[in-house]
Amino acid sequence: MTNSERSRKAPLLRSLRNSISANTDVDQGPKPTPVGKEVRRVSAVISTLGMAVARPLQRIGSGLVPSADVAAFGRGGGLLFKSFLLFVLAPTVATFIYFAFIASGVFVSEAKLTVRDAIQPAGVEKTGSSILGQLSIGRSGDSAQNSMIVMDYIKSRSVIEDVGGREKLLQLYGRADIDVLSRLAADENLEQMWQYWKSRVTASVDSMSGILTLRVRAYSPNESFSLASDIIQRSESLINAISLRSKNDAVMRAKQEVDFASRTLAEARSEMLKFQQSNQTIDPVETAKQTLKLISELTLQKTALENELATSASMRLANKPGEIQIRARLSAVEAQLQKLNTMLTGHGAAGTVSSQLRDFELLTIQSEFSEYMYKLARSGYERVRQKLEQQDLYLVTVVRPSKPDSASYPRTLPYTALAFAGFLIAWGILSLFIASVKDSIS
Repeated sequence: MTNSERSRKAPLLRSLRNSISANTDVDQGPKPTPVGKEVRRVSAVISTLGMAVARPLQRIGSGLVPSADVAAFGRGGGLLFKSFLLFVLAPTVATFIYFAFIASGVFVSEAKLTVRDAIQPAGVEKTGSSILGQLSIGRSGDSAQNSMIVMDYIKSRSVIEDVGGREKLLQLYGRADIDVLSRLAADENLEQMWQYWKSRVTASVDSMSGILTLRVRAYSPNESFSLASDIIQRSESLINAISLRSKNDAVMRAKQEVDFASRTLAEARSEMLKFQQSNQTIDPVETAKQTLKLISELTLQKTALENELATSASMRLANKPGEIQIRARLSAVEAQLQKLNTMLTGHGAAGTVSSQLRDFELLTIQSEFSEYMYKLARSGYERVRQKLEQQDLYLVTVVRPSKPDSASYPRTLPYTALAFAGFLIAWGILSLFIASVKDSIS
């Protein structure tokens, strides 16, 4: 660019800079909201571009700009208008034509779900009181957590396989009557199909109420309704499977506890039998009672014989007939008493009744405890087994899916307006950037 050309374009560039600064240095007033900021930015861009064209035109009409500069501006203004047509108006018209005449109608079927525990009858315990403790069968958290499980399942790849896999998706979204931009291509892999599924089937959970909102988008009313119903059925099967697995695991653990308690009780009774066989007694307690009874009787006999001898001695009837037999009987009673006392106590010696009582009491306590534990385990097992036949979690359909009467999408005018705003903002920013670059170069 020569010096003469630069001198001719200088008034036009100064006018453009003055118009831009005049529109950007205006007092903004109160601080706008984020949406207001965007609107004012777009307005500033459009007004700046308008003033950038209008002010030089006013100067041209007043004769302040040379003819060479008028020709240069004419070329720049035509380029600006052409770029507006190419990058704003043409894409907007194409967007309107697509949404108004080409895009396939999208039908939305909506349902609201939640997961609830079964209501327990009055007077029935919610959990077992067996040796396993609080099993909490079928109680897998609050409603929001259970709804989150269903939501993750709906967004996962597993639900695609459950509803029919690739063939089902191509049947719903790969038909020839669906427009090309919305249609599911037959050659897409599983990852791409999963992304497509997440754009057509959405789920969200209200953390306060635990209600899950399911929205299914399809290209016919019957398909959106049937797919929503199928997803609800698969989700209910998932909840039932989770509950059944939990209960089966609880039954298995309860059965293991019953087997363990049964073995412990059998071992305790076996030890009791060995004790009885080795000590040749059924019940050492009864043996001790009989021994004490014999000691008491022999003590009475000993006392009577001693009294009889003492009476004879006090009456000076020593060596009377029969005294020798009395003394012999007294000696036999004393020997028998000593034997019984030794057998009863024996100062802790093995085989005595006292040692047998100690071992017998330990075995009795162990046997009774094992029997009690077995009864508890058996009772818990029966309770869990009965609970296995009951349903603890329910997928409640708060709002059933309905067959839509009309297509909810596309919304032609709002979508076209958004597209126009987007193209206009992009074009304005790009135009200002190019203008500033040209200004800095020149």
